[in-house]
Amino acid sequence: MAKKAAKKTAAKKKTDKPKSPGKKTTVVTAAGNQIDGKKLKDFVARIDSLDEAQLSERGKFMERCRRIKEQKDVIFDEAKNAGIPVKELRKVIKAKSLEKQADALFSELEPDEQENFEAIRVALGDWDNETPMGRYANEQRAEKQAAKDDHVDNLAKLGRGPVNDPKLN
Repeated sequence: MAKKAAKKTAAKKKTDKPKSPGKKTTVVTAAGNQIDGKKLKDFVARIDSLDEAQLSERGKFMERCRRIKEQKDVIFDEAKNAGIPVKELRKVIKAKSLEKQADALFSELEPDEQENFEAIRVALGDWDNETPMGRYANEQRAEKQAAKDDHVDNLAKLGRGPVNDPKLN
């Protein structure tokens, strides 16, 4: 008789359909946890709704991007008709964009971090006079050194030396 009761209990656990519309649907997980079926369906429905909204927004965004790209293509066509080599123009625009990104990264650093950054780039040979950024870095370095030299000269004229002067360190 105990075996029949166990079989009935096992049969009830296998089905997750309610016997009557008013009863809760309960799902038993492999770990033995019980989950309210109505809540589960509600969560899934809400997530599905948000997924649909996200896809809709993605579509709108992609449409706006497509329009902007078309406008850029019109400008490139105008440049081409004006005799400007478009391939090179695209590369220049890309280089300018990358330079802006590099400048933004550099400006996020503290002054001492900027000096370390410059020292590392110089040690790697990245900032030679062959690149715009290299020329700029070398100009900045030269201006900084010239300011230090001027300061030392002014101190010498006043009869003071550069020892323990914070502007030189």
